[in-house]
Amino acid sequence: MHPSRSIRRAAACLLLVAAFASPALAHDPGLSSVAVKIDADRVEAVAAFAPADIKRLLAPEADAILTQGQLLRLAPDVLRFTAGGRPLRSTSTTVDVDPQSNNVNFRFTFP
Repeated sequence: MHPSRSIRRAAACLLLVAAFASPALAHDPGLSSVAVKIDADRVEAVAAFAPADIKRLLAPEADAILTQGQLLRLAPDVLRFTAGGRPLRSTSTTVDVDPQSNNVNFRFTFP
């Protein structure tokens, strides 16, 4: 199978799973999102979360300040892609906080 077909198929499966998945934490709808861009040789994805949701995952009992290190350690569990039943490793992962929306953005590039 051509690699770009595998990537497209994996992305389509991810979108279907995301569309029918139940949220793990209750929060107002629309505060978290995933945007996926599919190119011939890679998939780029951005997962955006409200800081309060991330804080609950990292330190549910505390009103902790999010650190870059904590966010990068959480990143591998935020979004996963597979192709042909095998997991794809992100070739690039970054995390930032958008100053306008105040969202925590996890950015991934998959081969």
